[in-house]
Amino acid sequence: MMRSVLADLFHRQPGTSAEEEASELNQTRHRLVILVVISLYVFVINSSFTPAFSISPGAVMVLGYFAFYTPAALALNLATRRWPGHYPFRRILAIVLDSVSLGFSIVFEPLTLMPLFMVVVWVTLGYGLRFGTTYLLIATGVTLLVSATVFAIIPWTDQTPFFALTILLLIVAIPAYARWLLNRIDAARAEAEAANLAKSRMLAQASHDLRQPIHAMSLLIVSLEQSGLKPAQREIVDRIDRSLQSVARLFRSLLDLSTLDSGSVKPAYEVVRLGELLEELVLQNLQQAEWSGTDLRMVDCDAAVIADRTLLTTMVQNLLSNALKFAPGRAVLIGCRPRGNTISIEVWDQGVGIAPENHRKVFEEFVQIRQRGDRDTQGAGLGLSIVARMARLMQLSVTVRSEVGRGSCFAIHGLPRAAALIESTSQIPRPVQDWSPLVGLRVILVEDDEDVLVATAQLLRSWQCEVETFLGLPAYRQDCDVIITDFDLGGGTTGADVIASLRSIAGKEIPAIVITGHDGRHTADEIADPRIPVLRKPLRPAELRSTLLAIRN
Repeated sequence: MMRSVLADLFHRQPGTSAEEEASELNQTRHRLVILVVISLYVFVINSSFTPAFSISPGAVMVLGYFAFYTPAALALNLATRRWPGHYPFRRILAIVLDSVSLGFSIVFEPLTLMPLFMVVVWVTLGYGLRFGTTYLLIATGVTLLVSATVFAIIPWTDQTPFFALTILLLIVAIPAYARWLLNRIDAARAEAEAANLAKSRMLAQASHDLRQPIHAMSLLIVSLEQSGLKPAQREIVDRIDRSLQSVARLFRSLLDLSTLDSGSVKPAYEVVRLGELLEELVLQNLQQAEWSGTDLRMVDCDAAVIADRTLLTTMVQNLLSNALKFAPGRAVLIGCRPRGNTISIEVWDQGVGIAPENHRKVFEEFVQIRQRGDRDTQGAGLGLSIVARMARLMQLSVTVRSEVGRGSCFAIHGLPRAAALIESTSQIPRPVQDWSPLVGLRVILVEDDEDVLVATAQLLRSWQCEVETFLGLPAYRQDCDVIITDFDLGGGTTGADVIASLRSIAGKEIPAIVITGHDGRHTADEIADPRIPVLRKPLRPAELRSTLLAIRN
């Protein structure tokens, strides 16, 4: 037991945050600054009370001690830089060195250095505020022992016992009150984090429950548009679709926000072909561009980068949606730009622009920059804040260059190049808007929500696919070219079970697509097959179509 405790003292403890590491490094710098200040104080005070060109023996002892103590302070600074993190022995050693050095100084110059007790209390509180109540108790105990020793050595304290008692009580009382405050703060923080987590869970569940009917409505609208409507009817349906897509984007943003708040998002890096990614996003946003009268263009890009595909897709999609929303009737251009060993993705628009004082505000949550008389815009002001948070997760940066009246450029910087460039996207077969490439595609569709099942089947059949529908795990063998399945099917069955079962029966790797209303990353981890696309509800038909075309090609 004792051997284990001693071993823990000298080993790095897990769970040290970056803020705590920075705080410990700052403490080593403050220690050096305090050494310089005390040395100057001793020199100035000594010069004021002693003859010229002389120094008291006590001051000599104090300055000499600090001359030997300075290398120890420098060593602590270098050790903290070299081995950042929580090392209990290093922190306890620092506590002892700080307390002993201050006490030693007061012993040899008690009259002039008695104000150092203020520094003693400040240092003791500092350990508690930086590292928690455990180190506050250790620092208080060491400081109390050193201070009691100082008062026992100083001769004139026998004549002023209540002065010494007051100082000792302060050394105990102030840290004790600080500990009580720290416990209250920790309790309040834990309560706030629990409330925030509960809010995120509720938000995720609510958005999932509402996604199901929105997803079904979106698919049914596309089927309705292709049913031979009259022009007036088609215009009404088109307006319904626009409103529905605005609601769908809002729920997508809310789910992204709740997922980020949960802290469960960890980047999964892979090689991403930027040309394919940008081209797919442009294709998916053509309808929104048509609605807003925007000329959406893309500059071909043949670069490959190392990134999390899901996060990067969401970031670029949010930038595109923002540009299309705030630059109606104008041109929007998307492309990538090489910058040394990294690539930047840039989205340019010719919208109203953003004033310089608002360039940082636009990345805050629930912020929309509006002027008096501006037209209403859909959204909750979450898109750019989600982009900024996802960029920080991947250690990227997001910038905006904008001028009022001339448009804006939002850019994602720092995407590291892959080891080698890939073939130009111009050589990759481009999905076309004609439905004919999906003629005869045999699809097994599995979905536990009957409305969603019917809507998805009608959409696929409008593309001339051959569809077999199931509300659960198919009970018999059915040949197919692709499997489309919801992930959560009830009764302990998931889309992964459906795919594994049908592949086992067929004896081959049937291509598959998973559609989910939950966090796509969690679903992808459950499936554990990067070749299976995971699409999130509410699903835009163009997204499903482009995925099917990519599988068939």
